[in-house]
Amino acid sequence: MLQQLRAPLFKRLILSLLLAFSVVLSARLFVRIYWEIPQYLSMEMQSDQRAAARVESALESRIGELITLFLPSSAWDEMHHYALEPNQAFIDTYYNTQDWSASFTDGVFLLNLKKDILWQYQSSSLKQAADSAGLNQQAIEALARAQASGPNALSPENFPAGLSQSFEAPLAFVSLPIYPNNYNGEVSGFIVAWDYLDSDTRTYLQDILQTDFTVTALTEGEPIPPDLFADLKRNNQDRIRWSIDDHKGEPAFVAELHLAERRFNDNLINLTTVIEAVVALITFALLAQTLTRYIISPIRTLRNNMETIHQTRDYSARINSHRSDEFGELSREYDALLEHIQHQESALRASNNELLQLSNMDALTGIANRRAFDSFLQNSQDLLPVSLLLMDIDHFKQYNDHYGHQAGDNALQAVATALHRNSHSSTDLVARYGGEEFAIVLTGTPQRQARQVAERVLNAVRKLGIEHALSNHKCVTLSIGIATAESNFSAEELIKQADDALYDAKDQGRNRVCVLAS
Repeated sequence: MLQQLRAPLFKRLILSLLLAFSVVLSARLFVRIYWEIPQYLSMEMQSDQRAAARVESALESRIGELITLFLPSSAWDEMHHYALEPNQAFIDTYYNTQDWSASFTDGVFLLNLKKDILWQYQSSSLKQAADSAGLNQQAIEALARAQASGPNALSPENFPAGLSQSFEAPLAFVSLPIYPNNYNGEVSGFIVAWDYLDSDTRTYLQDILQTDFTVTALTEGEPIPPDLFADLKRNNQDRIRWSIDDHKGEPAFVAELHLAERRFNDNLINLTTVIEAVVALITFALLAQTLTRYIISPIRTLRNNMETIHQTRDYSARINSHRSDEFGELSREYDALLEHIQHQESALRASNNELLQLSNMDALTGIANRRAFDSFLQNSQDLLPVSLLLMDIDHFKQYNDHYGHQAGDNALQAVATALHRNSHSSTDLVARYGGEEFAIVLTGTPQRQARQVAERVLNAVRKLGIEHALSNHKCVTLSIGIATAESNFSAEELIKQADDALYDAKDQGRNRVCVLAS
């Protein structure tokens, strides 16, 4: 171990791993401070805001329930007649028999246009509560505004409804004008109904929301705490507070929502961070041990063996088990070995370059080139009879000029493929003879069979259907000349005969096969 500590490479390894551990730990803390905790807090705030919105929605729904409960009575002929001519029989029949507590209604006033209370229901000191909240006056003022605005303004939307303060508790109220059926006729009075936001109502709403909350009135003249207008954010007691407007649209109440305990730890260092740091430290320690055992020690052993190989030039030698040096010395010995290999690589590269220069393949079409053609034809003397098909793409210069060189290259490739697929056998040669000229050497093939091959090739190219607007045939076609040697022949003479036959094919109108026997 002491020897390892003295080794520069091992020291660098340990320092690098310690630095990596520090970077990982710093990155983890950075992520926790600037992303993880803010994300948790943001999600918590969004959840709390949704809970607060549900509370406000529940209060609004309570007002909506009162409207739903009393709206049918406000547009009812019997109620309209009662407001004009009060009688006890109507009350006994329809109202004294009502169980108002079952609908969480703490008070109901029936009033005429003279502000007289015709009938009232109150659960506890409710008239005083209603008067202190100004409910009667609010309803009468709204009625006066509606009358002054004309008959079209006499609708439930013109009468106040919402939250208001009372001496006992905040309350939700509605006030509705009394009409005949279908809202036809004049208003004869109005209905005022309300419900205290007391413990019973809160319990009812809390059971629906599955959330504990309170609503308290702001004391008149008391300044509103600044935190009620800030973003909803829970305090150390896991509660949030915000203001709620009354029916006038002015802040009048404080809602407080009791939230579940925070489910995450927002401290910089938590148990998870400690565990991650310990796991990372153990991981880096194991990594250091693994690198030492499987990389550093073998490198030292490899250095000694490479030195032996370099000195003895015995590349069949095997690695010994000695491990006594380090990577720096290994690098120098390895460079020397690479130098030796480089000489061999240079010689091999020179040979490959020479072979590449002697390559027999045409780069564009992938078939044999002129060099391969000349060699193959010269060596075909023992494969008689030999037939040569020399062919030219008709009007190819005009095709190139009209469609462009890229289209010309594509046409050459397509024609080469068709020739290769329709040649006589695998013992024959398909080659690119010149720019748009091709040749097929058919060994052991008499003239009659050569013509069959030529006709097949001619039809195959024509069937490609490559558009050629400047050709009489409106597609790419071939002209083919055939020459056949039945005995020893001169390659130059056979080529000349095939070329003459090719010119005959062109003179006769192209897109045809002409034969000239040797």
